[in-house]
Amino acid sequence: MGKSLIKGTILGAIIVFVWMMISWMVLPWHCTVMNKFSDESKVSSAILESTEKDGIYVLPFMCDAVNMDDHAQAMKKGPVIFASIQRHGFDVSSAAPYILAFIIQLIGAFLVTYLLLLTKAPGYWRGVWFILIFGLTVGVIGSLPNWNWWGYSLGYVGLEILDFIISWFLAGLVISAVAKRA
Repeated sequence: MGKSLIKGTILGAIIVFVWMMISWMVLPWHCTVMNKFSDESKVSSAILESTEKDGIYVLPFMCDAVNMDDHAQAMKKGPVIFASIQRHGFDVSSAAPYILAFIIQLIGAFLVTYLLLLTKAPGYWRGVWFILIFGLTVGVIGSLPNWNWWGYSLGYVGLEILDFIISWFLAGLVISAVAKRA
């Protein structure tokens, strides 16, 4: 199990990492499901004036609501915002986020390879199918709640799920080949 687990982890992580880079940096499709503020400098100024630290911000804020009916009305009236704020920016030229992204993919590839090695499902294509279903599962339970609760557009969530399906299908083609199951 050891060599198969190591090979599947490393090769699977490389494939998923490369696919996600292609999907976000080469293909134009993510830009088709995101919107632009009409005046980014005003929005940026308002955010900096209204926040004190990096983190997750929600509007309307529910955690100190005294009257949940008032909160429900504010949610109904809108706008509803769920935002991750980095007040001092993000250096996309730094290697650190890419290294961390690869480590995250290593963990995912380790977990799916380990699960595949635990199965008794015979054959290469059953292994590929197993990993494809893993990718779909990650997408459904990881992305659809954001559509339901925070109003992420169905286009954005659908594209996230498609990314998971494609990346893990491609990884599954290799992981299933190197994972020698009992």
